[in-house]
Amino acid sequence: MIPLRERVKAQHSWFLSGQTRSLRARRQALATLDRFLRAYREPLSASIHVVLGRSENETWQSELVPIHDEIARCRRRLSAWMRPRRRLVWHHGRLCCYEATREPQGVIAIFGNAAWPLRYTLLPAVDALAAGNCVILKPAPGQQAFSDILAAVIAEAFPASYVTVIDGDHQLAERLAAEALSHIVMTGNPVSAARIMRIASRRLTPLTLQLGGKNPVIVCRDADLDQAAHSILQAKRINCGQDCLAPDYCLVDEGIMEAFLERLSWHLRYSTAADSLHDPSYQPALDHEQYLRLRELLPSGRIVWGGRSNDQTRQIELTVLDRVDYNSPIMRQEVFGPILPVLGFDNLAGQVSRLNLLPHPLMAAVFTRRQQDWKLVSKALMAGQICLNSLPASLPLAPSHGAPGQAGHGQYLGHEGFRRFTYERTLVRRFLERPRRGPQARDWYQS
Repeated sequence: MIPLRERVKAQHSWFLSGQTRSLRARRQALATLDRFLRAYREPLSASIHVVLGRSENETWQSELVPIHDEIARCRRRLSAWMRPRRRLVWHHGRLCCYEATREPQGVIAIFGNAAWPLRYTLLPAVDALAAGNCVILKPAPGQQAFSDILAAVIAEAFPASYVTVIDGDHQLAERLAAEALSHIVMTGNPVSAARIMRIASRRLTPLTLQLGGKNPVIVCRDADLDQAAHSILQAKRINCGQDCLAPDYCLVDEGIMEAFLERLSWHLRYSTAADSLHDPSYQPALDHEQYLRLRELLPSGRIVWGGRSNDQTRQIELTVLDRVDYNSPIMRQEVFGPILPVLGFDNLAGQVSRLNLLPHPLMAAVFTRRQQDWKLVSKALMAGQICLNSLPASLPLAPSHGAPGQAGHGQYLGHEGFRRFTYERTLVRRFLERPRRGPQARDWYQS
Protein backbone atom coordinates (compact mmCIF):
# COMPACT_ATOMS: atom_id res chain seq x y z
CA MET A 1 0.00 0.00 0.00
CA ILE A 2 1.46 3.33 -1.09
CA PRO A 3 1.43 5.92 1.74
CA LEU A 4 -1.21 8.61 1.41
CA ARG A 5 1.27 11.47 1.13
CA GLU A 6 3.18 9.70 -1.64
CA ARG A 7 -0.03 9.18 -3.62
CA VAL A 8 -0.85 12.89 -3.37
CA LYS A 9 2.71 13.78 -4.45
CA ALA A 10 2.43 11.43 -7.42
CA GLN A 11 -0.74 13.21 -8.52
CA HIS A 12 0.94 16.60 -8.24
CA SER A 13 3.85 15.31 -10.35
CA TRP A 14 1.46 14.02 -13.03
CA PHE A 15 -0.37 17.34 -13.09
CA LEU A 16 2.85 19.39 -13.33
CA SER A 17 3.97 17.24 -16.26
CA GLY A 18 1.22 18.91 -18.30
CA GLN A 19 -0.44 15.69 -19.46
CA THR A 20 -3.91 16.80 -18.32
CA ARG A 21 -4.01 20.30 -19.80
CA SER A 22 -4.73 19.91 -23.51
CA LEU A 23 -8.25 19.82 -24.93
CA ARG A 24 -7.55 16.42 -26.46
CA ALA A 25 -6.38 14.93 -23.15
CA ARG A 26 -9.45 16.21 -21.32
CA ARG A 27 -11.89 14.90 -23.90
CA GLN A 28 -10.10 11.57 -23.96
CA ALA A 29 -10.35 11.29 -20.15
CA LEU A 30 -14.08 11.99 -20.25
CA ALA A 31 -14.60 9.47 -23.06
CA THR A 32 -12.64 6.86 -21.12
CA LEU A 33 -14.74 7.38 -17.98
CA ASP A 34 -17.94 7.17 -20.01
CA ARG A 35 -16.84 3.96 -21.73
CA PHE A 36 -15.81 2.17 -18.54
CA LEU A 37 -18.96 3.16 -16.67
CA ARG A 38 -21.05 1.67 -19.47
CA ALA A 39 -18.91 -1.47 -19.58
CA TYR A 40 -19.13 -2.02 -15.81
CA ARG A 41 -22.73 -0.92 -15.36
CA GLU A 42 -23.90 -4.27 -14.02
CA PRO A 43 -21.13 -4.80 -11.40
CA LEU A 44 -21.49 -1.22 -10.17
CA SER A 45 -25.29 -1.55 -9.91
CA ALA A 46 -24.96 -4.90 -8.16
CA SER A 47 -22.55 -3.45 -5.60
CA ILE A 48 -24.97 -0.59 -4.86
CA HIS A 49 -27.77 -3.14 -4.48
CA VAL A 50 -25.63 -4.95 -1.89
CA VAL A 51 -24.95 -1.86 0.22
CA LEU A 52 -28.24 0.04 -0.27
CA GLY A 53 -30.78 -2.43 -1.64
CA ARG A 54 -31.41 -0.24 -4.69
CA SER A 55 -32.49 -1.90 -7.93
CA GLU A 56 -30.34 -1.84 -11.06
CA ASN A 57 -32.88 0.20 -13.01
CA GLU A 58 -33.12 2.84 -10.28
CA THR A 59 -29.33 3.08 -10.08
CA TRP A 60 -29.17 3.57 -13.83
CA GLN A 61 -31.85 6.28 -13.88
CA SER A 62 -30.88 8.19 -10.73
CA GLU A 63 -27.10 7.88 -10.71
CA LEU A 64 -25.53 6.72 -13.98
CA VAL A 65 -27.72 8.67 -16.43
CA PRO A 66 -26.88 12.07 -14.84
CA ILE A 67 -23.18 11.19 -14.98
CA HIS A 68 -23.33 10.24 -18.67
CA ASP A 69 -25.32 13.41 -19.42
CA GLU A 70 -22.73 15.53 -17.64
CA ILE A 71 -19.90 13.86 -19.58
CA ALA A 72 -21.69 14.54 -22.89
CA ARG A 73 -22.30 18.19 -21.98
CA CYS A 74 -18.68 18.78 -20.96
CA ARG A 75 -17.25 17.13 -24.07
CA ARG A 76 -19.56 19.14 -26.30
CA ARG A 77 -18.83 22.57 -24.76
CA LEU A 78 -15.30 22.19 -23.46
CA SER A 79 -13.66 23.91 -26.42
CA ALA A 80 -15.74 27.07 -25.91
CA TRP A 81 -15.11 27.06 -22.15
CA MET A 82 -11.33 26.88 -22.67
CA ARG A 83 -11.23 29.69 -25.24
CA PRO A 84 -9.23 32.75 -23.98
CA ARG A 85 -11.04 36.05 -23.51
CA ARG A 86 -9.28 39.14 -24.84
CA ARG A 87 -9.95 42.87 -24.45
CA LEU A 88 -8.17 46.22 -24.89
CA VAL A 89 -7.99 48.67 -21.96
CA TRP A 90 -6.48 52.15 -21.56
CA HIS A 91 -4.19 52.21 -18.55
CA HIS A 92 -2.14 55.34 -17.66
CA GLY A 93 -1.85 56.46 -21.25
CA ARG A 94 -1.06 52.99 -22.60
CA LEU A 95 -3.28 50.73 -24.63
CA CYS A 96 -2.98 47.30 -23.00
CA CYS A 97 -4.11 43.92 -24.24
CA TYR A 98 -5.57 41.63 -21.55
CA GLU A 99 -5.95 37.90 -22.17
CA ALA A 100 -7.75 35.80 -19.52
CA THR A 101 -7.59 32.01 -19.54
CA ARG A 102 -9.05 29.39 -17.20
CA GLU A 103 -6.22 27.21 -15.83
CA PRO A 104 -6.61 23.93 -13.88
CA GLN A 105 -5.98 24.05 -10.15
CA GLY A 106 -4.10 20.78 -9.64
CA VAL A 107 -5.25 17.87 -7.44
CA ILE A 108 -8.95 17.70 -6.53
CA ALA A 109 -10.12 15.46 -3.66
CA ILE A 110 -13.77 14.36 -3.75
CA PHE A 111 -15.45 12.95 -0.63
CA GLY A 112 -18.39 10.75 -1.63
CA ASN A 113 -21.85 10.42 -0.14
CA ALA A 114 -23.33 7.24 1.33
CA ALA A 115 -26.85 7.88 0.01
CA TRP A 116 -25.75 8.35 -3.62
CA PRO A 117 -22.36 6.60 -3.93
CA LEU A 118 -21.89 7.06 -7.69
CA ARG A 119 -23.75 10.30 -8.34
CA TYR A 120 -22.02 12.58 -5.83
CA THR A 121 -18.63 10.95 -6.26
CA LEU A 122 -18.36 11.02 -10.06
CA LEU A 123 -20.41 14.11 -11.00
CA PRO A 124 -17.81 16.51 -9.53
CA ALA A 125 -15.07 14.22 -10.90
CA VAL A 126 -16.40 14.78 -14.44
CA ASP A 127 -16.13 18.55 -14.01
CA ALA A 128 -12.68 18.26 -12.41
CA LEU A 129 -11.39 16.17 -15.32
CA ALA A 130 -12.94 18.58 -17.83
CA ALA A 131 -11.08 21.37 -16.05
CA GLY A 132 -7.76 19.54 -16.54
CA ASN A 133 -7.10 18.35 -12.97
CA CYS A 134 -5.99 15.13 -11.32
CA VAL A 135 -8.62 13.55 -9.07
CA ILE A 136 -8.63 11.59 -5.80
CA LEU A 137 -11.92 9.83 -5.02
CA LYS A 138 -12.78 9.01 -1.41
CA PRO A 139 -16.02 6.94 -1.22
CA ALA A 140 -18.13 7.04 1.92
CA PRO A 141 -17.01 4.54 4.60
CA GLY A 142 -19.02 1.41 5.35
CA GLN A 143 -19.72 0.51 1.71
CA GLN A 144 -16.86 -1.88 1.01
CA ALA A 145 -18.55 -3.78 -1.83
CA PHE A 146 -19.09 -0.59 -3.81
CA SER A 147 -15.68 0.89 -3.00
CA ASP A 148 -13.89 -2.25 -4.23
CA ILE A 149 -15.73 -2.24 -7.57
CA LEU A 150 -15.21 1.50 -8.07
CA ALA A 151 -11.50 1.19 -7.28
CA ALA A 152 -11.14 -1.66 -9.77
CA VAL A 153 -12.94 0.27 -12.53
CA ILE A 154 -10.93 3.46 -11.99
CA ALA A 155 -7.63 1.53 -11.77
CA GLU A 156 -8.33 -0.11 -15.14
CA ALA A 157 -9.41 3.15 -16.77
CA PHE A 158 -6.75 5.60 -15.52
CA PRO A 159 -3.20 5.63 -14.16
CA ALA A 160 -3.16 5.98 -10.38
CA SER A 161 -1.29 9.26 -10.70
CA TYR A 162 -4.17 10.69 -12.73
CA VAL A 163 -7.33 9.37 -11.06
CA THR A 164 -7.28 7.14 -8.00
CA VAL A 165 -9.63 5.78 -5.32
CA ILE A 166 -8.70 5.87 -1.64
CA ASP A 167 -10.94 3.79 0.63
CA GLY A 168 -11.05 4.10 4.39
CA ASP A 169 -12.84 5.43 7.45
CA HIS A 170 -13.41 8.99 8.68
CA GLN A 171 -9.86 9.17 10.07
CA LEU A 172 -8.46 8.56 6.59
CA ALA A 173 -10.71 11.31 5.23
CA GLU A 174 -9.29 13.73 7.80
CA ARG A 175 -5.74 12.72 6.93
CA LEU A 176 -6.48 13.28 3.25
CA ALA A 177 -7.95 16.72 3.97
CA ALA A 178 -4.73 17.65 5.76
CA GLU A 179 -2.60 16.99 2.65
CA ALA A 180 -1.51 19.58 0.08
CA LEU A 181 -4.64 19.50 -2.07
CA SER A 182 -5.77 22.13 -4.54
CA HIS A 183 -9.50 21.76 -3.85
CA ILE A 184 -11.85 19.62 -1.76
CA VAL A 185 -15.41 18.67 -2.73
CA MET A 186 -17.69 17.13 -0.13
CA THR A 187 -21.32 16.03 -0.10
CA GLY A 188 -22.54 15.16 3.38
CA ASN A 189 -23.78 16.61 6.65
CA PRO A 190 -22.74 19.86 8.38
CA VAL A 191 -21.02 18.07 11.28
CA SER A 192 -18.61 16.14 9.05
CA ALA A 193 -18.15 19.18 6.81
CA ALA A 194 -17.18 21.37 9.76
CA ARG A 195 -14.51 18.86 10.75
CA ILE A 196 -13.08 18.65 7.22
CA MET A 197 -13.26 22.44 6.85
CA ARG A 198 -11.33 22.96 10.09
CA ILE A 199 -8.55 20.63 8.94
CA ALA A 200 -8.41 22.11 5.43
CA SER A 201 -8.15 25.64 6.85
CA ARG A 202 -4.60 24.91 8.04
CA ARG A 203 -3.48 24.94 4.39
CA LEU A 204 -6.21 27.38 3.24
CA THR A 205 -7.50 24.69 0.88
CA PRO A 206 -10.67 25.88 -0.92
CA LEU A 207 -13.77 23.75 -0.49
CA THR A 208 -17.04 23.08 -2.28
CA LEU A 209 -19.69 21.77 0.14
CA GLN A 210 -23.12 20.33 -0.71
CA LEU A 211 -24.79 19.69 2.65
CA GLY A 212 -28.55 19.88 2.15
CA GLY A 213 -30.57 20.89 5.20
CA LYS A 214 -34.21 21.15 6.23
CA ASN A 215 -35.94 21.82 2.91
CA PRO A 216 -39.44 23.32 3.42
CA VAL A 217 -42.47 22.87 1.17
CA ILE A 218 -45.08 25.62 1.46
CA VAL A 219 -48.67 24.73 0.52
CA CYS A 220 -50.87 27.83 0.21
CA ARG A 221 -54.64 28.01 0.64
CA ASP A 222 -55.41 28.05 -3.10
CA ALA A 223 -52.99 25.25 -4.10
CA ASP A 224 -54.00 22.17 -6.08
CA LEU A 225 -53.91 19.70 -3.17
CA ASP A 226 -53.77 16.56 -5.33
CA GLN A 227 -50.85 17.93 -7.31
CA ALA A 228 -49.07 19.03 -4.13
CA ALA A 229 -49.59 15.71 -2.33
CA HIS A 230 -48.50 13.64 -5.33
CA SER A 231 -45.35 15.72 -5.98
CA ILE A 232 -44.31 15.80 -2.32
CA LEU A 233 -44.71 12.05 -1.85
CA GLN A 234 -42.96 11.31 -5.14
CA ALA A 235 -39.97 13.40 -4.07
CA LYS A 236 -39.98 11.91 -0.57
CA ARG A 237 -39.85 8.37 -1.98
CA ILE A 238 -36.62 9.02 -3.89
CA ASN A 239 -34.02 6.99 -2.00
CA CYS A 240 -36.58 6.86 0.83
CA GLY A 241 -36.06 10.53 1.67
CA GLN A 242 -32.29 10.14 2.03
CA ASP A 243 -31.33 12.92 -0.36
CA CYS A 244 -30.12 16.49 0.12
CA LEU A 245 -32.94 17.79 -2.12
CA ALA A 246 -35.73 15.77 -0.48
CA PRO A 247 -38.58 17.74 1.15
CA ASP A 248 -37.94 17.79 4.88
CA TYR A 249 -41.23 19.20 6.19
CA CYS A 250 -44.45 20.81 4.95
CA LEU A 251 -45.87 24.20 5.92
CA VAL A 252 -49.60 24.21 5.18
CA ASP A 253 -52.13 27.00 5.48
CA GLU A 254 -54.28 26.33 8.54
CA GLY A 255 -57.46 26.66 6.47
CA ILE A 256 -56.64 23.60 4.35
CA MET A 257 -54.69 21.50 6.88
CA GLU A 258 -57.32 18.75 7.27
CA ALA A 259 -57.99 18.59 3.54
CA PHE A 260 -54.27 18.34 2.74
CA LEU A 261 -53.70 15.55 5.29
CA GLU A 262 -56.65 13.69 3.79
CA ARG A 263 -55.15 13.97 0.27
CA LEU A 264 -51.75 12.79 1.53
CA SER A 265 -53.40 9.76 3.14
CA TRP A 266 -55.40 9.01 -0.01
CA HIS A 267 -52.29 9.05 -2.24
CA LEU A 268 -50.38 6.90 0.23
CA ARG A 269 -53.24 4.40 0.41
CA TYR A 270 -53.70 3.97 -3.33
CA SER A 271 -50.23 4.57 -4.74
CA THR A 272 -48.04 2.32 -2.57
CA ALA A 273 -47.86 -1.39 -1.93
CA ALA A 274 -50.09 -2.77 0.80
CA ASP A 275 -47.04 -3.89 2.79
CA SER A 276 -44.06 -1.77 1.79
CA LEU A 277 -41.92 -3.15 4.65
CA HIS A 278 -41.75 -6.51 2.89
CA ASP A 279 -41.18 -5.00 -0.56
CA PRO A 280 -37.53 -5.72 -1.58
CA SER A 281 -37.45 -2.59 -3.75
CA TYR A 282 -38.32 -0.34 -0.78
CA GLN A 283 -35.15 1.44 0.37
CA PRO A 284 -33.84 0.76 3.88
CA ALA A 285 -32.00 3.21 6.12
CA LEU A 286 -28.32 3.64 5.24
CA ASP A 287 -27.08 1.91 8.39
CA HIS A 288 -28.23 0.77 11.82
CA GLU A 289 -27.34 4.09 13.47
CA GLN A 290 -29.45 5.97 10.91
CA TYR A 291 -32.32 3.53 11.46
CA LEU A 292 -32.30 4.02 15.24
CA ARG A 293 -32.17 7.81 14.84
CA LEU A 294 -35.23 7.79 12.57
CA ARG A 295 -37.10 5.46 14.94
CA GLU A 296 -36.54 7.94 17.77
CA LEU A 297 -38.08 10.75 15.68
CA LEU A 298 -41.41 8.97 15.13
CA PRO A 299 -42.98 10.08 18.47
CA SER A 300 -42.36 13.77 17.58
CA GLY A 301 -46.02 14.21 16.58
CA ARG A 302 -49.28 12.40 15.89
CA ILE A 303 -48.94 9.70 13.24
CA VAL A 304 -51.45 10.39 10.47
CA TRP A 305 -50.16 7.58 8.22
CA GLY A 306 -47.48 4.90 8.55
CA GLY A 307 -45.21 4.56 11.54
CA ARG A 308 -44.30 0.88 11.15
CA SER A 309 -40.70 -0.36 10.92
CA ASN A 310 -38.75 -3.58 10.34
CA ASP A 311 -35.68 -4.11 12.50
CA GLN A 312 -34.30 -6.90 10.30
CA THR A 313 -34.31 -4.93 7.05
CA ARG A 314 -33.91 -1.41 8.54
CA GLN A 315 -37.01 -0.29 6.65
CA ILE A 316 -39.33 2.44 7.95
CA GLU A 317 -42.72 3.02 6.38
CA LEU A 318 -43.29 6.42 4.76
CA THR A 319 -44.83 8.29 7.69
CA VAL A 320 -46.81 11.54 7.92
CA LEU A 321 -46.87 13.44 11.24
CA ASP A 322 -48.98 16.37 12.31
CA ARG A 323 -49.29 18.30 15.61
CA VAL A 324 -45.62 19.18 15.23
CA ASP A 325 -44.05 22.52 16.16
CA TYR A 326 -40.60 24.05 15.76
CA ASN A 327 -39.55 22.78 19.21
CA SER A 328 -40.28 19.14 18.37
CA PRO A 329 -37.23 16.81 18.15
CA ILE A 330 -37.85 16.19 14.44
CA MET A 331 -37.62 19.94 13.70
CA ARG A 332 -34.26 20.37 15.44
CA GLN A 333 -32.36 18.22 12.91
CA GLU A 334 -32.46 17.22 9.27
CA VAL A 335 -34.85 14.28 8.87
CA PHE A 336 -33.04 12.58 5.95
CA GLY A 337 -35.51 9.73 5.91
CA PRO A 338 -39.10 8.66 5.13
CA ILE A 339 -40.79 10.86 7.78
CA LEU A 340 -42.76 13.96 6.75
CA PRO A 341 -43.82 16.37 9.52
CA VAL A 342 -46.64 18.79 8.64
CA LEU A 343 -46.91 22.19 10.34
CA GLY A 344 -49.52 24.91 9.95
CA PHE A 345 -49.24 28.66 9.32
CA ASP A 346 -51.73 31.51 9.10
CA ASN A 347 -49.68 34.27 7.42
CA LEU A 348 -47.38 33.62 4.47
CA ALA A 349 -45.24 36.75 4.82
CA GLY A 350 -44.67 36.07 8.51
CA GLN A 351 -43.80 32.44 7.80
CA VAL A 352 -41.22 33.41 5.16
CA SER A 353 -39.65 35.85 7.63
CA ARG A 354 -39.44 33.07 10.23
CA LEU A 355 -37.85 30.66 7.75
CA ASN A 356 -35.13 33.22 6.98
CA LEU A 357 -34.14 33.17 10.66
CA LEU A 358 -33.48 29.40 10.44
CA PRO A 359 -30.49 27.76 8.69
CA HIS A 360 -31.04 28.34 4.98
CA PRO A 361 -32.08 25.26 2.96
CA LEU A 362 -30.63 23.95 -0.27
CA MET A 363 -34.12 23.64 -1.77
CA ALA A 364 -37.60 24.99 -1.11
CA ALA A 365 -40.91 24.62 -2.93
CA VAL A 366 -44.21 26.50 -2.96
CA PHE A 367 -47.57 25.25 -4.24
CA THR A 368 -49.93 28.10 -5.11
CA ARG A 369 -52.06 29.50 -7.92
CA ARG A 370 -51.60 33.12 -6.86
CA GLN A 371 -48.85 35.04 -8.61
CA GLN A 372 -48.37 37.40 -5.65
CA ASP A 373 -47.68 34.47 -3.29
CA TRP A 374 -45.05 33.09 -5.69
CA LYS A 375 -43.43 36.52 -6.03
CA LEU A 376 -43.33 36.91 -2.24
CA VAL A 377 -41.61 33.56 -1.69
CA SER A 378 -39.24 33.80 -4.67
CA LYS A 379 -38.05 37.30 -3.73
CA ALA A 380 -37.90 37.02 0.06
CA LEU A 381 -36.99 33.40 0.91
CA MET A 382 -33.27 32.59 1.13
CA ALA A 383 -32.68 29.16 -0.44
CA GLY A 384 -30.44 27.63 -3.08
CA GLN A 385 -33.32 26.52 -5.31
CA ILE A 386 -37.02 27.41 -5.19
CA CYS A 387 -39.56 25.37 -7.16
CA LEU A 388 -43.10 26.39 -8.14
CA ASN A 389 -45.80 23.69 -8.06
CA SER A 390 -43.26 20.89 -8.51
CA LEU A 391 -40.26 19.24 -6.87
CA PRO A 392 -36.84 18.02 -8.14
CA ALA A 393 -38.07 14.41 -8.33
CA SER A 394 -40.00 15.34 -11.47
CA LEU A 395 -37.55 17.93 -12.84
CA PRO A 396 -34.31 17.48 -14.80
CA LEU A 397 -31.03 17.93 -12.97
CA ALA A 398 -30.47 21.64 -12.40
CA PRO A 399 -27.39 23.13 -14.11
CA SER A 400 -26.03 24.08 -10.69
CA HIS A 401 -27.28 24.85 -7.24
CA GLY A 402 -25.89 26.20 -4.03
CA ALA A 403 -27.13 27.89 -0.89
CA PRO A 404 -25.88 30.16 1.86
CA GLY A 405 -24.89 29.07 5.35
CA GLN A 406 -25.09 25.48 6.58
CA ALA A 407 -26.51 24.20 3.29
CA GLY A 408 -22.97 24.49 1.90
CA HIS A 409 -21.22 26.74 -0.53
CA GLY A 410 -19.91 26.55 -4.05
CA GLN A 411 -21.50 25.14 -7.19
CA TYR A 412 -20.56 22.64 -9.84
CA LEU A 413 -22.10 20.94 -12.89
CA GLY A 414 -21.56 22.19 -16.41
CA HIS A 415 -19.85 25.55 -16.87
CA GLU A 416 -20.11 26.27 -13.14
CA GLY A 417 -18.12 23.11 -12.45
CA PHE A 418 -15.49 24.05 -15.03
CA ARG A 419 -15.10 27.49 -13.43
CA ARG A 420 -15.11 26.00 -9.93
CA PHE A 421 -12.12 23.75 -10.58
CA THR A 422 -10.06 26.30 -12.52
CA TYR A 423 -8.63 29.70 -11.75
CA GLU A 424 -8.45 32.75 -14.01
CA ARG A 425 -4.97 33.68 -15.20
CA THR A 426 -4.52 37.08 -16.87
CA LEU A 427 -1.76 37.93 -19.34
CA VAL A 428 -1.06 41.65 -19.84
CA ARG A 429 0.86 43.10 -22.80
CA ARG A 430 1.49 46.78 -23.51
CA PHE A 431 0.19 47.29 -26.99
CA LEU A 432 0.77 51.00 -27.75
CA GLU A 433 1.99 54.01 -25.77
CA ARG A 434 0.44 57.43 -26.44
CA PRO A 435 2.90 60.40 -26.72
CA ARG A 436 2.28 62.96 -23.98
CA ARG A 437 3.47 66.29 -25.54
CA GLY A 438 5.11 67.88 -28.61
CA PRO A 439 4.36 67.64 -32.33
CA GLN A 440 4.18 63.87 -32.18
CA ALA A 441 1.43 64.06 -29.58
CA ARG A 442 -0.58 66.54 -31.70
CA ASP A 443 -0.28 64.31 -34.78
CA TRP A 444 -1.22 61.27 -32.68
CA TYR A 445 -4.40 62.93 -31.36
CA GLN A 446 -5.45 64.21 -34.81
CA SER A 447 -5.06 60.79 -36.30
